[in-house]
Amino acid sequence: MDPHAFVIQSAIAVPVILGLVLYTFTRWDRTPLHRMIVALLASLIPWLLGMVLKLAAGDPAWRLFGLHLEQLAVIAMPPLFLLTMGQFARLSGLEPGRPLFAVVVAVPTVITALYLSDAWHGLFYTNAAAALTGAHPQEWGGPIYWSGQVMAAIFSGSALSCLALAVWRGRTPGEKRRSLMVLAAVFLPCLAHVFYVAGLQPFEESLVPLTLGLTAVLFVYGVEAYGVLEAQPIVRNDVIEHLRDSLVIANPSGVVLDTNPAAEATFGCDRRALRGRSLEEVLARITAADDAHALGERIAGLAPGEGQAGGEIVARDGRSFELTIASVKAKGSQPAGVFLSMRDRTAQRRNERLLRERQKLESVGILAAGVAHEVNNPLAFVRANLVHLQSLATEVEKLVGPDDTGPSAFLNGKQALSGIPDARIVAQTSLGEGVAIVRVTDNGPGIAAADLQHIFDPFFTTRGPDEGTGLGLSIAFDIVREHGGVLEVDSEVGNGTCFSLRLPLAGA
Repeated sequence: MDPHAFVIQSAIAVPVILGLVLYTFTRWDRTPLHRMIVALLASLIPWLLGMVLKLAAGDPAWRLFGLHLEQLAVIAMPPLFLLTMGQFARLSGLEPGRPLFAVVVAVPTVITALYLSDAWHGLFYTNAAAALTGAHPQEWGGPIYWSGQVMAAIFSGSALSCLALAVWRGRTPGEKRRSLMVLAAVFLPCLAHVFYVAGLQPFEESLVPLTLGLTAVLFVYGVEAYGVLEAQPIVRNDVIEHLRDSLVIANPSGVVLDTNPAAEATFGCDRRALRGRSLEEVLARITAADDAHALGERIAGLAPGEGQAGGEIVARDGRSFELTIASVKAKGSQPAGVFLSMRDRTAQRRNERLLRERQKLESVGILAAGVAHEVNNPLAFVRANLVHLQSLATEVEKLVGPDDTGPSAFLNGKQALSGIPDARIVAQTSLGEGVAIVRVTDNGPGIAAADLQHIFDPFFTTRGPDEGTGLGLSIAFDIVREHGGVLEVDSEVGNGTCFSLRLPLAGA
């Protein structure tokens, strides 16, 4: 390989790539995709610099350092390329924590370890001196080197497949153009590298640095014209990540595979601490062990493809969660897995309790208003009759004097005298020292001693259900008392009853 040609190509490509790295890194709306692109582009710079040092440095130590820098970058670029394109195509299988992600990271890690230990086994370089001169890899590559090339081919092909999927999945012309631009930009250096390694080009110089510069130019054009770095179309994974409900996904055996951020907040730990545990263990973090066990058995008993089942649990800290459980059926007879959705109903349940308390208070208020209404009706009747009686008493006093007997009449005596041939009720009024006295006497059967002590109690009556409420004497007693008077009763069984009312005179 002509070192001068390679240095010239690198001198063109490195500034362009570095500018693109700085542009991508300094964007204010950096996303995981931006960071992956920065890492991928940044890995190109040590690769090109390593190639330049290996071919153009005068000091053998610098040339050896350049060789190591080049090969380590070559090992790191394919997995970065695949993960970046997977992020661009929004493929959840290549996200951190997924089995495929672990494979993509583990393979280059093993090859890197074998490269660093090549001095012990010599399986990477069969002729390190030839590699330092820039000779074709067929002259110095060992089995580990070619294993790395196989890895690079598989990962690069997979990355191109991710881009092809993004092109096919694009729903609008803008989305398709964006994916096609990225596909075209990364296809050129991949093709140039394959032609160089396979010895299919008619000259010895590698065109990878030049094609990388062209890739950077296409990428910059794509950023401005098609918004290559803009947000990709929303996918189901984005929706799950932003759900306010806690979501736990498990395999058919009930072992947790993944969760969303809401579940992390619910269980108080990172999703990595939840993966690999049983659903029963996960639920036991917030609820009683017996409840968690019962839920675990319920989930395990779901039939493949069975419709959603619900329920509610109360956590140890008082939070309430509404559960949705379902078994997702695969194409075969076995379920692909189960999912558990948990919606926090704590605030709703608290508001429901407050509403019930308010409804109770409202019922008490309605009852009190009803009682007041029922009490007010007889009070109004009594008041009206008292006013009328006062006017009659005044007229009687004018006509017959204070010591005379007035006409017979307060309904209680009349009912008590029902059926007595010589029944009579006598109302007498008189004046005492500063008081007006009204006595109502009848010759009825009198009041039993056991009833006499309760006669002024509210709702006490000796009549039938349809004949009285037991409120008359109680209300009359309270009214007389509020006016500073006294209402007394004197009765003996067989000798009639006498009610005495004493009211203070006005101004007395």
